[in-house]
Amino acid sequence: MRYAVGTFSLECNSFSPEKTSLDYFARNGYLVYGEAIRSHHRGMRNELTGFLDACDRSGIETVPTCAAWAIPHGVVERSAYDTLKQEFLTRIGQADAIDGVYLCLHGSMIVDGLDDPEGDLLEAVRGLIGAKPLVASLDFHGNVTGRIAKHADILVGYNSFPHTNLFEVGQKAATLARRWHGRTADLRRIFIKIPMIVPMERMTIVGDEPMVRIIRELERLEEEDGILALSAYGVQCWLDIDEMGCSLLGVVRKDQLDFAMRELRRIAQEFWGLRQTFLDFPFLSPEEAIRQGLACPDQPIVLNEPSDNVGAGATGDSTYILEALLKLDVTAPSMLSIVDPEAVDAAIRAGVGNTLEMPIGGKINKRFSQPLPVRGTVRTIFDGRYRYAGPMFHGVETSMGRTAVLEINSCIFVELSELPVWTIDPEHYRCVGLVPERMKFIVVKSQGSFKAAYEGLAKRVLYLDTPGISGSNLLRLPFAKIDRDRTYPWKEDLTFEPRPLVF
Repeated sequence: MRYAVGTFSLECNSFSPEKTSLDYFARNGYLVYGEAIRSHHRGMRNELTGFLDACDRSGIETVPTCAAWAIPHGVVERSAYDTLKQEFLTRIGQADAIDGVYLCLHGSMIVDGLDDPEGDLLEAVRGLIGAKPLVASLDFHGNVTGRIAKHADILVGYNSFPHTNLFEVGQKAATLARRWHGRTADLRRIFIKIPMIVPMERMTIVGDEPMVRIIRELERLEEEDGILALSAYGVQCWLDIDEMGCSLLGVVRKDQLDFAMRELRRIAQEFWGLRQTFLDFPFLSPEEAIRQGLACPDQPIVLNEPSDNVGAGATGDSTYILEALLKLDVTAPSMLSIVDPEAVDAAIRAGVGNTLEMPIGGKINKRFSQPLPVRGTVRTIFDGRYRYAGPMFHGVETSMGRTAVLEINSCIFVELSELPVWTIDPEHYRCVGLVPERMKFIVVKSQGSFKAAYEGLAKRVLYLDTPGISGSNLLRLPFAKIDRDRTYPWKEDLTFEPRPLVF
C-alpha cells in the first residue's frame, strides 16, 4: 500500500489587519517539499509524524508531498493558496502508483474570496484520485462544512483542547486507512452542524469542564463495532463566514448508520445544551487582576489575555497589561511579550546594556491597543528560534524573528519580537534567559492551550478582559457575514433540532 501525505494547516482570524502570504509560512512556520519533509519533522509529535510512524510500522509506503504550517494569522492571500493547492495536486498527481492520500488540515483557514479552502482542496484531490481513499485530520477548532464531510472518506478530529494528542490522531488516521483500505465504500459520514459560536475558555477538555462529558461519550461509542471515528468541533470563533458553527462528525460502517445517527443526535442536543455554560466565565480588568495577584503570596501567577492570542490569529502587540503594571507601580518581577518589529530593531541598534526609550506595542492592530512610551535597558538579543518543549506541538520549531528583552524599572521584562508566536509554552520565555518560576506575574495570551505546559507551574491563573480581535465577548466584534437570526448567542431564544447529513 502506498499513500501520498501532506500538511496544509493554518488557523485564520477574520478580524486580523494582516494577510497571510506564502512567505509567512516559511518565516513563521514551515514550508517544506518532498522527501525533505521527513528530516524536517524528525523529533516532532504532530499529526503527520504520527501518520508516518504508524505507516512505517505497518509496512505502508508513504510519499511526502508538501508540508505547510504556520502560526495563526490573517486571511490567506489568494495567490498563496492557489500556489500551494497546485503544489499538492501536482505532487499527488506525479506520485507513482499511490493507493490513497492523507492530508493534515486545520479546518479554520480562510482565503481571499474563499471561505472553505479545506473543502475546496479536498474536492480537488477527490477529483484527482477518484475512488481511492482520502483521509484527513482536523483541528478541534475546525469549522467543518458539508463540503469537507462530503469529500473525505475518513475524517479524524483531535477531541482534545489543549491539543496534546496530535501524534496519536495521526496514528489513528493511519490505522483506519489501513484497516479499511478497499472497503471505504462501506463507510458513511454523519455530519451535524450546531448553530452556535461560543468562547473557548470553558471548552477545554480537562478536569471536570463541561466539554469533557461530550468527548467521553464519543470515546465510549467508538468502542462499538463499526464506529470508526466520532469527533466534536468547538470551532474557532473569530471566523466571519456563512457556514459557521460547532459540529459533530462521525465515520461509521453503513450497517451502524441508524444507531450512530441516533446517538449523535442525542449528543448534539447535549452539546447545544451547554451553550449558556460556555458563556459563563469570570474575567477581570488588568488592574483588578494585578491587585488580586499582589494580595496573595502565590507565585508565579499567570495573567492571561485571550483577546491578544496569537494562537487565535491576533497580532500579539497589546499594551494593556504593561500599562496596568506601570500604572500600579508594580515592583514584583513580571514578564510579558509584545510583537513590535520597530522596537526590536531599535533595541538591536542600541545594544545590550544600553538604554532604549520609545513607544512600544500597539502598532499593528491600531484599532484597539495604542503604543506605550517606555524607558528600559536592553538585556538580551536573540535570533528568536526555539522548539516547543511541552506536551503541545512538542519538538516543533518556531520563530519569533529577531527578539530583544527590555528590562523596565528593574522588575518588568518585556520580550519584544518581530513575529507573532504562541505564548503557550514556558520555553517561549526560557529561550531568552527568563525564568518563569522566579516571576510573580507571567503574561500568556491563550484561551486554553497554555494549560498543557503551565499545569504544575502556575499557582494561579487570572483571565483578563481587554479589547482585541480574539476577545471572548463575541457580541462586540464586527461580525458581518454570519446569520445573526440563526446563530447563538446573537439569537438567544434560538431553538435547535439536530438534522444529520449523511455522505
